[in-house]
Amino acid sequence: MADEGCHDDMAGEVLLEVQSLSAGYGNVEIVSGVSLKVSEGEMVALVGPNGAGKSTVLRGLAGVIRVFDGTVKFLGKEVTRHPLESLVRQGIGYIPQGDDTFPHLTVKENLEMGGYLLATNERRQAMSHVLDRWPQLVPMLKRRASTLSGGQQKMVALGRAMMLRPRLIMLDEPTAGLSDELTRMVITDIALGLARAGTSVLLVEQKARVALETADRAYVLVNGRVAMDAPATEILADESMAEVFLGGRSGAERAG
Repeated sequence: MADEGCHDDMAGEVLLEVQSLSAGYGNVEIVSGVSLKVSEGEMVALVGPNGAGKSTVLRGLAGVIRVFDGTVKFLGKEVTRHPLESLVRQGIGYIPQGDDTFPHLTVKENLEMGGYLLATNERRQAMSHVLDRWPQLVPMLKRRASTLSGGQQKMVALGRAMMLRPRLIMLDEPTAGLSDELTRMVITDIALGLARAGTSVLLVEQKARVALETADRAYVLVNGRVAMDAPATEILADESMAEVFLGGRSGAERAG
């Protein structure tokens, strides 16, 4: 559960600042004028109906689709349109929706892939750090990722992203296909745990209620634009948002 009161008052420096982002696919603009920020130690949720453009925002921030307009700054430095590898080197982790592990590799090999930029000794230290955080992974190190449960695979994916100790992790629908119990574990135990330990989280999540019950702040995206920006508990309590979270639809986007 998010802290009582507005966590933004206690948050540290602004890590990610997005101003008037417009992005899409080919020549088709899907999201327009999106502005948001994530500060140190925060968990920020991006929620809204199917097709609102939530995943498109993350893909634009991650440099994997076309950005038409707007600016993206990380730690005060403009990183608009920087390729994903450059963003990773600067301290941004990104876990896309869907296939987020290498299924035919072992858990240990998956983690090592996350530390590909590190020297051998640094990679070993990083893996120790990840395993200290998620000791549940230790007995799984020799198992192929394909043999793990959905929740375990999410833990591996997050562990791989954490190998480079990012300041910010962007998660795109990490609970897709998971049970309600595993959804709460991923969002409240893993994602919020990362934020409270110092790795800020920008979470795109279709299961809005659990995201809003957990996050510090949230942005509601409707028809490719931000419709509301407030502490997550305020959005959850706003009756005008109920229809959005109970299956309202948007025609602005076909994917994400």
